[in-house]
Amino acid sequence: MMRREAPDAFGTAFLDIISCGFGAIVLLILIFKFEPDVSGLVSAESDDANNKIKQLYGLVDELKAESAVDSEQSARAKTQAATLKTAQLRLERAMAETTKLQQTSSDLKKQLDALQKENKRQQLAGTSEGEQAVQDDEVGGIPVDRDYIIFIVDTSGSMKQIWRKVMREIENILTVHPQVKGFQVINDNGNHLVNGYAGKWMKDTLSQRKRVMKLFSSWASISNSSPAEGIETALMDYSKYANDLSIYVIGDDFSGTNFDQVILRTRQLNKGRARIHALNFISPNASTDRYSTLMREICRENKGTFLTF
Repeated sequence: MMRREAPDAFGTAFLDIISCGFGAIVLLILIFKFEPDVSGLVSAESDDANNKIKQLYGLVDELKAESAVDSEQSARAKTQAATLKTAQLRLERAMAETTKLQQTSSDLKKQLDALQKENKRQQLAGTSEGEQAVQDDEVGGIPVDRDYIIFIVDTSGSMKQIWRKVMREIENILTVHPQVKGFQVINDNGNHLVNGYAGKWMKDTLSQRKRVMKLFSSWASISNSSPAEGIETALMDYSKYANDLSIYVIGDDFSGTNFDQVILRTRQLNKGRARIHALNFISPNASTDRYSTLMREICRENKGTFLTF
């Protein structure tokens, strides 16, 4: 029988030490808490997030600014639209008022025309056929029922002394004729104030009236203080308008020698168709009653009115 060798004590002890060390390492590994250093990573991510937040705030501010601009433009557009609408309403009201006034003016003109026609009809009805209408000598005033007017004005030196007074009365006569189809101005010798209108009518407008009176204020024309030539010129050159014509003879004296000759010639040319009125002015250098004697008879025969100033 063989004898067993005794075990090596040193070898066993080394294995124990190694085993214990390995076990200790495993134990340390198991009980150790692993916490990696992420501070740098977290800082970087935080900065990136802050930048993005700032960008978002910037976008929000831009959107707010654009919204404010849009709101301002919208408010301005609304204000302009309201102003335009107000102007349109005012224009429409003004146009409506203008149309209304035009209609009223047209209606009044029609009424005036109707009254004038009725007045003429009544005058004709009150005069028998072939019989001359007789004007009441006790009734003053000048009829304004004619559409054409001729002024025959004495332009002698004595009349020039009272020229402003003469102009004032001519303007008054034009005023009581608010609208005529035409008018003319000649002197007692038959000379026209405006030679270019000889045998024609000057159109009745406000500007034309002012122009005529301006020319009249400085009118210097030869005169013999006899209305005979002026009356003859008016009745011959404007004979076709006689039925709708008023003649105003303005003077202060008559230098002619034969009343009957002037009256007869006027009667032959007019035959009572045109109205012939007379304005007798009293001037310092015309003290006779010859003009009034002549013109009273002519006015009586030609349905006119005789006035003294």
